[in-house]
Order: sequence, then structure tokens, then C-alpha cells
Amino acid sequence: MEDTSGGSDTSAHQDTDTAQPEDTGRDSGSDTQEPEDTGEPADTAMELAWIEVATGRIDSCAIQNDGEGACWGKDEFYQAYLPEIHLVAIAMGDAHVCGLDQAGLAQCWGVRGGDQGFGQVADAPAVGFTSLASGTHHNCGLTDQNNIHCWGKNESGQATPPDLRFQQVSAGAAHTCGLTESQAIECWGDNANQRSDAPTGMFDAFDVGREHACAIHAGSQEVECWGNNPAGQTDVPENTSGVQVAAGGEHSCVLTGTGEVICWGSNADGQTDVPTATFTQIDAGWRHSCGITTDASLLCWGYDKYDQAQPPSLP
Repeated sequence: MEDTSGGSDTSAHQDTDTAQPEDTGRDSGSDTQEPEDTGEPADTAMELAWIEVATGRIDSCAIQNDGEGACWGKDEFYQAYLPEIHLVAIAMGDAHVCGLDQAGLAQCWGVRGGDQGFGQVADAPAVGFTSLASGTHHNCGLTDQNNIHCWGKNESGQATPPDLRFQQVSAGAAHTCGLTESQAIECWGDNANQRSDAPTGMFDAFDVGREHACAIHAGSQEVECWGNNPAGQTDVPENTSGVQVAAGGEHSCVLTGTGEVICWGSNADGQTDVPTATFTQIDAGWRHSCGITTDASLLCWGYDKYDQAQPPSLP
């Protein structure tokens, strides 16, 4: 999550909850015609595409299908500097970024001038993860054993997960939630404004914002939100359903099954004014949001003082 501020979850899954283009299939019959041998070398170049975008407080990052990536926005804490490593997933905190490398290890960077802050950068454990989530000053990862391991600031217990088996994790300002293998949501850490009082039921996906969270009910795909609500970020529009949710600072968004994005809550900086496009994945930051469109482009909207809503094009 976070902006985590609304932080971002990310996974080699993702917070996993993204809509994918329809699989049209491929003819596997035995009478398929072999391509003609022209004597020319085959073109094996990969067609580049953005596969995941994450938003933070005043910056954003995204990765491509070749493992390369880009970060943009304000770089005051070195969080917009992208190390020369290939990544398969990415998550953003308040002033740091974590990525999952091809070996499944967490690689984190940011925080002012080398200061390691609360350990959210320096203390990444050497264990294999399948997905990551970054909160304001802490991180959590889902291991290949479906346990959650967290590190960083822990004054409210947000980095002390229960001993359960999970399939997704998402982190906020001072609390964390996970989707268990039985599709229930468990939260721990700060419970001001009932942000850790997750609703009961079975869920397909969820996302934690700075002080609130939203989830998608299994079956009906209806969206439910809870937690702090000063700007209406938990007041889900009537009959809203979807396949992915994104919780930000004081706004929330949902990706519908048709690729439409609907946002609600604070619109002080245009963070709920979604551009016209069809999307496959979204993320909500502190006061801006970003998404990947069906043509593999990046679009961002909302607060843009530091160009955090000005994503790069594919090379």
C-alpha cells in the first residue's frame, strides 16, 4: 500500500487482485501449419509492457515484463532511485521502496541520506517471498510457506503478524492486514477509527490505505471499506463491485470486471477524477493514483506537484 499513505501491495501474484486481459486461447490441434523457414533469424525480441505500478506519498514506480523499471516524482529520500536489479514486483512506503528480485528476495531503498530510519530498508530478511507490501515505515512479505514476515517500525504491533497462513498481505500507516487461506481478513497493529476491525465473511482481494482499507466480497464481488473516514473514503458508492481495490490516503478506487476504474473519497487534488481508459491494474497513493491500461501504458491522476502523476513511456 501506501501511499501507504495508502501504500502499495505488490506481488508476483498483487496487494493478486488485478484484472487481466481475456485469454483467447490458442489452437492446439495437431494439424497446425509449421511456419515457413525463410532462412532469416527469428525475431525473439520481447515486446515491452508495464506489468505493475505502485504509488507512494509523492512518487510512483512501475516495472516492465523484462524486469526493468522506473520511478518518478520527488526524490528527497532517494526512493525514486531505482537500483540496477531486475524486479518481478514492487511496493512503496512513505519514503522508501521495496522490490522483489528474481530470486524472491526483498530489495529495499530510500530513506534520507543513507539513514536507515526504522529498519524498513536495512533489515529486509534473507528469506524467499512471493509478494511484498510496504506501509508508511514498515514492510511485510508473504513467504513461499504462506506465512507473513514483517520488518521496520513496530510501535503499534504492525510488524508482528499472527501465526496463520495467508494468501495476500497489505500494509498501512501503523496497521497491517492479511487475507487468510480461508479467505478471511485478519488485521493487526493500530486500531484507531476501527481500521483493524475487518468485516467478517469471505473475500477475494483487499487493499490497505493509510488509515482505512477496502475489500471485495467473494461471490458477489461487492466492495466494502472500513476505518478512518474523514473524506468519505469508506463510503462505497451503491452497487459497486470489482476485481481489484486500491486504498489511498483519503480516497479509494475499484477496478471493475470491464476495466473501468471508479474512485471516491477526497478529490481535493483530482485523485478521484479517473481518465477515460480501460485498465488492468491500479494503485492508490497519498493524493494520487496510477493504473496500467489494456495497451500496457501508464496513466496517473491527482496531486502532481512533484510530477508523481507524470509517468514515463515505454522505451
